[in-house]
Amino acid sequence: MTETHARNHLYLVDGSGYIFRAYHQLPPLTNRHGTPAGAVYGYTAMLWKLADALDKAEGPTHLAVVLDKGSHTFRNDLYDQYKAHRPPPPEDLVPQFPLIREATRAFSLPCIEEAGFEADDIIATYTKQAVAAGWDVTIVSSDKDLAQLIQPGVDMLDTMKNERRGPGYVQEKFGGAPAQLGDVPALIKAVCEAVDKPVVVAGSIDRSERIAAVLASGAAGFTVGTAAFEETFPAARPGLAAQLQAIQALVD
Repeated sequence: MTETHARNHLYLVDGSGYIFRAYHQLPPLTNRHGTPAGAVYGYTAMLWKLADALDKAEGPTHLAVVLDKGSHTFRNDLYDQYKAHRPPPPEDLVPQFPLIREATRAFSLPCIEEAGFEADDIIATYTKQAVAAGWDVTIVSSDKDLAQLIQPGVDMLDTMKNERRGPGYVQEKFGGAPAQLGDVPALIKAVCEAVDKPVVVAGSIDRSERIAAVLASGAAGFTVGTAAFEETFPAARPGLAAQLQAIQALVD
């Protein structure tokens, strides 16, 4: 074993992210049978490029692709409105899912999925177990939610930007530590759901039609959340304050 590989290094590829990225970046393509195949083509091209680059760089000792098994997870059992407003996958993408699974295995790569769990759940679980075993981990994804997992021995690789991301990236981008990132979407969502219409917050649009109970408590509901957000993420303070004023006007 070389000095480089004296320590195990696990690469976990966010396959679901690859699939949707490939689907949206390529025009509609079909195979000779008329079956949609654009996402399959784009996905395999991206996977091949990654495998080739990592082989040349003598990167991982272990690598696996992680996929979503289906749309229903344990969270739906806990809360029936979980992602209730998210549209289903495009019709021409659905028949490509089994082809993508076959293509992944044709690379002789493990294709990991588990009913009732999202790919993110599986990636987080494998990351935690690998770190506990003394391994290094690289998560191949551009999903900011997975940046919560960044820690000593764990980084992220965004292949579209050819960029490795560690704790410094999270601090610069969000103004906080990776472990604090879970608070950001929760606070933003709470603010969005305080009104009964789409609201632009932190650059994203929440299209939920639900009226959160927070509305009944009036403006006081924002105070604690905003203060906590600003204290944890000072870099976000200027933009957040302006957006909250706009939201307050809608509430009033």
